[in-house]
Amino acid sequence: VRSRAAWALGRVGQVTTETITALSQTLRDPYQEVRDSAAESLGSFGEITILSEALRDEGWGVPGAAAQALGKLGETAGPVVPLLIEILQDQEAQERSGVACLLGQIGEPAKPAIPALKEALQDEDLGVRHAAIGTLACLAKEAIKSEVPYLVEILRDGGFFAKDWAARILEEMGEMAVPAIPFLIEALRAREKPVRLSALHVLEGMGEVAVSAVPTLLLLLRDNDGEIGQKAAHVLGSIGKPAVPALLDALQDTNQNIQKRAVEALEKMGEEAAEAVPALQKVLAGADWSVKQSIQRILCQVGKPALPALCALLRDSDFSSIQRAEAAFLRLGEVSVPALCDLLHE
Repeated sequence: VRSRAAWALGRVGQVTTETITALSQTLRDPYQEVRDSAAESLGSFGEITILSEALRDEGWGVPGAAAQALGKLGETAGPVVPLLIEILQDQEAQERSGVACLLGQIGEPAKPAIPALKEALQDEDLGVRHAAIGTLACLAKEAIKSEVPYLVEILRDGGFFAKDWAARILEEMGEMAVPAIPFLIEALRAREKPVRLSALHVLEGMGEVAVSAVPTLLLLLRDNDGEIGQKAAHVLGSIGKPAVPALLDALQDTNQNIQKRAVEALEKMGEEAAEAVPALQKVLAGADWSVKQSIQRILCQVGKPALPALCALLRDSDFSSIQRAEAAFLRLGEVSVPALCDLLHE
């Protein structure tokens, strides 16, 4: 009841001294749900000063509720950054890991905290260290480049949640995480689906430098789990031209789902899929409607190397196929003139 009342006050109540006082007192309620509701309502009233003071409160759970409410305010909570830096550096303070996370939620206004967050990378409290790594991945990726071996170690030997966390941080780091590729490939073979998905997300952001993952990605392309298979297709597409030979093999698969995933990967490559045009033409004849549309889009993206295939589309009985071919010819301009002149003799 107290929790629902505190929550409702933030939505229907007026900002009065009585309301603010009542919610401030409720921050010290013995139940977490009630504390969280009171803090959230204070945040909705813009009471940043009260919430920032609560970060220093010695009452059990009070700083945590305040940090959670401030995090929901995002950049609006920028004025509290100096206090957050002070708390982060205070070894005796509660919720130091929560404060480090909060700085990441505040975003751009929290950049003055970067030096303190770098110091926290050496903190004896593992929770603080992990929170600092996560926040720096958002605010200053370069600052955690040296942490890649540690993240890799977690990917290799950590528990389920730790592996998932490490993969998400590496995803934020993008190409800076290249040294982790061999261990990301190992993570692709993990039993836990979220770990495999996280590793796929990281590899997708790396592009062509992740080419060594192609054999394993090809296996995942054939995975029975549709989400895994589709994500593997996206990663292969982001790798680009070096992944085309492997996808040509997948195009020959009798399983239409695998064919479809291979086509999706090639579509993501655009012009780099030129080598696949002959194989795509063969698939086109027996493809279902959605795969047929994807292949036609690839032919249009590839352009000049696909001119014979585009001419064939003009003969298609489907009006949308003809329209795609016409748009491709218009985009190609003079390059398409000889092929179009030949069609005049039909």
